[in-house]
This record gives sequence, C-alpha cells and structure tokens, in this order.
Amino acid sequence: MAFAVTNTFTAAATFDPDDLDENFDDIEDVLNGGITTAHLSASAGITNSQLANDDFVFSLPLYPLDDELWAISGTFGATTHLPDWGGSTYTVVGYSWSCSDCGSNAGDGQFSVQWGSFTGASNAWALVTAVTGTVTIVDANAHVNDSFGSGGGTLNVDVTPVTSGRPRMFLTRFEAAGTGVLSAAGSALSVSLLIKRKNGLGTY
Repeated sequence: MAFAVTNTFTAAATFDPDDLDENFDDIEDVLNGGITTAHLSASAGITNSQLANDDFVFSLPLYPLDDELWAISGTFGATTHLPDWGGSTYTVVGYSWSCSDCGSNAGDGQFSVQWGSFTGASNAWALVTAVTGTVTIVDANAHVNDSFGSGGGTLNVDVTPVTSGRPRMFLTRFEAAGTGVLSAAGSALSVSLLIKRKNGLGTY
C-alpha cells in the first residue's frame, strides 16, 4: 500500500504551517505503531531474526494407546517424529491427555511420553529424554470404572530431530496397568504435545 500524507504542495506556493504539521502527524502515526500488513511488500524479505517473536507453535497429536495395547508391559503407541527442516530445533512447552476409561482406582494407571530413537540390529528403543515423566491417569467421577478423564501440564523440554544422522521421535509408553484402565473394548488414551519451533518458519 502506497503511503501518502494529507496535504501536498506545489513549487513556489505559500503553505500553511498547520498543513505541514498535519503531514508530520501522518508520518508519526504510521511509524509509531500504525504499520500494518498492507504496508509490507510480498518481496520485503523479512527474516526470522528480524521478528520480535520468531517462534512457531503447533500441536502434535500422538498415536493413542488402545485397549488392545494397554497393560502389555513396555508397549507403546506408534512413534511420531518431527521434521528436520533447515536445522530445526524445537521445545516441548506443554502436553494434554484424555482417556475414555480411567479405571476404578485413583492414580494407579500411568503412562509417559518419551523422546529417543531405535538403534542397533534389533531396533531397541534408546531413551534420550523423558518428556513428561510418569503421568498418572485420574478421572473426574470418583473413580467409577469406564469413566472419562483428562489432564496435562506445562513443559520446557528441548528436542532435536536428527543427531549424528539418526532420526529421533516421540512415543507414548505404557508404565502401569492400573485397575480397570482401558478395559472397555474400543477405549483409548490420547496424548497431544504443544511444540515450539524455535527458529520460526525456517527453510523447507
């Protein structure tokens, strides 16, 4: 959008000082917080480092643990990776969970979200960071079996998608079976992470 002041003057014309002051006011209004997206060219070439907040925050749902996988010691939901776009770096800033069947005893069903990679010929899981620590599944209905529950919290965990050429990923891991947790057919535990990409939109 082209910028224009209120008053224009012609050569050799006599002008009113108030008109000149009004033009200066126009300029001050734009420079002191009046710049909008309409003033920016699509080819301006603004970089992430020039932005006051160059973080890009998004939600990442993890594959759920269902009633068939739950209570099998050491099992986990499908892994979820982060893209390594232009040397991307990320911070996990929060998590949330919901469970359709929290069991009948407060606090004895548990899970965790881990960050790591599969290594070696046997593809053994190598833990790098316990993202959430152990999370206890609690419902909101006085621990009535088959009842729904949810929770979450804030985090501050840095993760790097690729280290030494090996991709890393998240997984939701079973920790403790609990009493009646995910015992109903078709029930599931769902977890989402809130993630901040620290170097903005970056290069793809």
